[in-house]
Amino acid sequence: MDHHRTIARLISLTRFEIDIVKAYGLALDHLTEPAMRDAVFHLKADCERHVLELSEVLRALGSEPPAFERDLKGYVMACVTALRSAEGHDGAVRAISALSLAAIERYGDTLDWNEPMEVLAMLQSYQADHRRNLDAVIAETVPAAAFGVGG
Repeated sequence: MDHHRTIARLISLTRFEIDIVKAYGLALDHLTEPAMRDAVFHLKADCERHVLELSEVLRALGSEPPAFERDLKGYVMACVTALRSAEGHDGAVRAISALSLAAIERYGDTLDWNEPMEVLAMLQSYQADHRRNLDAVIAETVPAAAFGVGG
């Protein structure tokens, strides 16, 4: 376990979460259904919490966390989100789903890391947060009629 590598990895994940928070904010502007907006607000809040907790860990390791602003990858993520969201509610939902899937995959990659158990447990919980939130978004996109509910 390399202290500098741990810090670099956690900084990268923190930047990724910051970029996702900003992209979710863009997508929220295009969501029209209150239940979907609520689901994405919860998702965004979880990501903001991830940024705060990762920042605390970085400080404990003696490193300054990244500023709460987009980096180059974040601008690309924002452009893709904006383009998809320009299609309206459904495009915004697709953008949110793609971001959530990317986060789940990114945290899945951390399972092979040789880091302290506490760090790995935290990252696994973040992956579970993203998975749970994606499931909530998907649940909001499935029409009630598919389950024989409603008119």
